[in-house]
Amino acid sequence: MTSSVQAAAPPSALHDHLPATDAPGVVAGAVTADSYRSAFRRHPGGVAVITLNHDGRPRGLTVSSFHSLSLDPPLVAFNIARTSSVWPSLAEVDRHVVNLLGLGQIADARRFATSGIDRFAAPTRWSALADGQPVLEAAAGWLHCTVQQRIAAGDHWLVISSVDQIHGGAEEEPLVFHDGDFHTTSRILRAR
Repeated sequence: MTSSVQAAAPPSALHDHLPATDAPGVVAGAVTADSYRSAFRRHPGGVAVITLNHDGRPRGLTVSSFHSLSLDPPLVAFNIARTSSVWPSLAEVDRHVVNLLGLGQIADARRFATSGIDRFAAPTRWSALADGQPVLEAAAGWLHCTVQQRIAAGDHWLVISSVDQIHGGAEEEPLVFHDGDFHTTSRILRAR
């Protein structure tokens, strides 16, 4: 029986494939928080708002780390900082909703990324599903999910959830986070 797990290449072999440090755009030295953030500012990510009901109270946050993980079974994943004010609630619930945002939800994306406010107060338009999970009424679509795993990963948690229900919503240009701000895919293409 063969194994599908491959041994990692020794560190010296990995470094043989890295570009020289005097190449344009290559930063010499250790990876810092600033260089890490700078590199990922160049990588666009879809924007979603994770909402949940914790002890009868709606909670939510904006994420750009949401992604599909598996088709069979249908699994999704996202990251949440250990320091997030929503993490203690998310650590205790079994279900949540992933609200997929379109161009018309920039205000929602900003509101759910802002600390110290009631994110569900007006002008946020939301309603509760039959099981009490909050859903944003203007979302381009949403996924009702059940948490399967919470995995500690550095200064974040990786949350893996199964998808129980999908609501398509209206066709709309997707909202993406790129270079420190919200955009649409067509706007990024026109800027190039």
